[in-house]
Amino acid sequence: MKEDLISRINGQEFSDRWDKFPKRILLDTNIIQITYNFGDYIYDVGNLSDEIFSSRSGKRVLKSQRLHSEVVCLRELFRGIDRTNIEFAVSRSVHREVEAKNDSLMLSWFLEWADYFDGFLAQYEKPPWSGKGKEAALQAANDKTILSNLSEKDRRIFLDCLELECNAILTYDKYRNTQDWMYKNYGIMILYPSDLWRFMKEFGYLWY
Repeated sequence: MKEDLISRINGQEFSDRWDKFPKRILLDTNIIQITYNFGDYIYDVGNLSDEIFSSRSGKRVLKSQRLHSEVVCLRELFRGIDRTNIEFAVSRSVHREVEAKNDSLMLSWFLEWADYFDGFLAQYEKPPWSGKGKEAALQAANDKTILSNLSEKDRRIFLDCLELECNAILTYDKYRNTQDWMYKNYGIMILYPSDLWRFMKEFGYLWY
């Protein structure tokens, strides 16, 4: 079986892995939704050893389902996130998608994430943007390969990722299948929570 991007990077020397570790990560809309729906399990005292757990809306998730394992990885990721140097970003396109769901509580949850990101930006002594992100986003906007491989919503979020000078997008979406191409051509990692956890736990002794 062909190794995926994270497996290949994890096989490299420590310094090379550390240089590639994403420091600013854009949260896709589905991650905002998942962390909102399963916050009790991710942030509080939910018992993920249960065979079944339920979302805020009552959706039942079996332990055999991929969503269950990704929620488990999100809990591991966020367990000590304040001790890392990772910035989780949100964007205008994600904001519009959350607003379109007409759920005031989810919108409030998104705004908490926005405040979290703003808090990081406020700590910079210099501007947090180099300007290269806007140039990359303009280039990508006319990339026919992106136009043909991403939905319009995914394309807008990818362009936001470039403009915000993020290194990765955290998603539950199937366009993670474009991972190798996106990384090769734009240096952006398209990661499931399980991908990021596989990458992050290699450095866990630095933070936990």
